[in-house]
Amino acid sequence: LVAIKMTIDYGTLLRTRREELGLSQVAVADMAMCHRTTVIKAEQGNGMTLDVFLSILQALKLKLEVVEDG
Repeated sequence: LVAIKMTIDYGTLLRTRREELGLSQVAVADMAMCHRTTVIKAEQGNGMTLDVFLSILQALKLKLEVVEDG
């Protein structure tokens, strides 16, 4: 389980995971049904809609877990 505290954290996580899987940004964008520029922005830690974020996570075989703070 990786705790993400800041937006740059999730960008780094997405890029690292994509590279681990040997996928290009274009391949992730195709699987997530979004534009390559969206993947680039996500990897830079820029904001996006939740549905796009979840699609990128699914393409990278990751899941989002929401837990109670405290």
